[in-house]
Amino acid sequence: MTRWAARVALAAVALTATVWPAIGQDAPKSILPPGFDEPPAAAPPPPSKAAAPTPPDTGAAAVPEAAAGSAVVTTTGPTGLPPAVPVRSTGQVGWLSMAAGGYGQGTFAGTTGPMLISLLNRLDTPLAARWGHIVLRRALLSTVPTPAGVRPADWVAARAWALVRMGEVDGARTIIGQVPLDQYTQRLYGVAAQVNFAAADLPALCPLAPNARSFSREPGWQLIDAVCAGIDGDDITSSAIFDRLRESRAAKSFDIGLAERVVAAANGGGRAANVEWQDAGRLTAYRFGLAAAAGVMPPPELLARAKPQVRAWLVRTPTAPGELRLAMLPTAGALGVSSSAEMVKAYAAHADSLDAAGLDASLPGRLRAAYVGRRPQDRLTAMKTLWARGSNADERYGMKVLTARAATLFPVSAESISAAPDLVESMLAAGHVRKAMRWWPVAESADDPAALRVWAMLAAVDPSGAVPLDRSWFDDWHDAEIERLGEVRANRRAQLFAAALAGLGRDGDWLDVADDLGSPPLDNLWTRRLDAAASAGRAGEVAVLAATGMQTGWSGLPPQHLAHIIAAYRRVGRGLEARLLAAEALARG
Repeated sequence: MTRWAARVALAAVALTATVWPAIGQDAPKSILPPGFDEPPAAAPPPPSKAAAPTPPDTGAAAVPEAAAGSAVVTTTGPTGLPPAVPVRSTGQVGWLSMAAGGYGQGTFAGTTGPMLISLLNRLDTPLAARWGHIVLRRALLSTVPTPAGVRPADWVAARAWALVRMGEVDGARTIIGQVPLDQYTQRLYGVAAQVNFAAADLPALCPLAPNARSFSREPGWQLIDAVCAGIDGDDITSSAIFDRLRESRAAKSFDIGLAERVVAAANGGGRAANVEWQDAGRLTAYRFGLAAAAGVMPPPELLARAKPQVRAWLVRTPTAPGELRLAMLPTAGALGVSSSAEMVKAYAAHADSLDAAGLDASLPGRLRAAYVGRRPQDRLTAMKTLWARGSNADERYGMKVLTARAATLFPVSAESISAAPDLVESMLAAGHVRKAMRWWPVAESADDPAALRVWAMLAAVDPSGAVPLDRSWFDDWHDAEIERLGEVRANRRAQLFAAALAGLGRDGDWLDVADDLGSPPLDNLWTRRLDAAASAGRAGEVAVLAATGMQTGWSGLPPQHLAHIIAAYRRVGRGLEARLLAAEALARG
């Protein structure tokens, strides 16, 4: 077993570890973490290494797009903020009912709470796969009872902490907002601070501070006290706290200065100095939240060094400049945080602010042309321009998510077979399975290597068996991929495809094919635990364990992990997501 696989396996069987004592019951620490990529305090090393909930692609109910698929559902209202949710007993917390796309009250039945909390706290994000992210998010946002062995508020804290680290800040805020303050635990106080910093919602921190100070003397809560006093117009108290923290050196000078800037912005006075970001070192949740609240966004180089989830936070930050939020959307789309429909709406809204001369050459203008270009070729050219944008593969995949609906509107014809792979990939990125399947009759009769790429993606998602699946098709596709990508990349993609087909239970000895390609069967603690959870129908446990198997980029994802994850999804009723994950592996692996 590799060191990486061993660490994942150990995470899967850890039952009672306290992962982040900063938000644990016994060791309160500072709420100013050393970095977003670290928990609110020191923790054991996580295993080595996928929205805020978004406006729906198909309405309030989580019905897949075109009866096939966007599993991205909404927990946001028309303003983009989480809708009002009544405070309730922590025995039943969540936002997604089954009608809205949740997985039901039995999602985590049969799984012990300590194990779930340990796995969630150890989870290293982002996940490799968009569809893996979506499955986990839906499980964590489902309205569920507290599993056995943990306090209800601590269970909410573990879910919210995982969600905010996934970039799902709105979802995290929604479930935390359902817990009455008199039921908060020390762990939930720490997580709530992180979530509200990520949401740049500083007023939401003010009711927490008085009780939080009874748990902790750390300077983070004192900084919150100072900010809240300043927001309320009590400059004397605010200034006194800042002076005390500065004199005692209990907090970094940069963090104090940033808090003073927030107070100055809130009441139009104060003693705020310029924010010198070169003194920051790195971007923490605290710094992100205060900077967003004060309207002094971090410089591009600091954002570039931050984890991708921070870009998803920015998409949800009303005080961030519009163009900056738009620039973050492709990353949010690739992660699974933003839906295709939400992305289109955001770019369309920005188009209204552009003059006619600048619109055509802009990204919103290109997107408009992808929908309403006079000729099909004009629409295809616009989509190709969008697909080529982005500084990395994830951003370019995010642009495929953006164009998904436009791709469904493109006419199916033999003359366009060379463009079909990109069009199908774009459709499947947002789950438009039935629209993508329209390309099969054309691809089946086409004498073009592009048709083989279409075959592979449709063979992965086809629920009916209409697309033939045999070794001759696979070998022809593999040979064409070697010519297109080179032997190393083509073999890697072939391993993933064969493993995915095995996980989908398709006819054929696909595990043997993967083995022949250099990916032998895998049997370790993680695979056995995942298989057992799937056999027992423990859907929530499957979602969490599957996520621990995707804690890496696609280049590092073992094909046999994909086989076990897809098989587990299928066995607990997540067949659509299993097929879309298989197609995503072909697009991104």
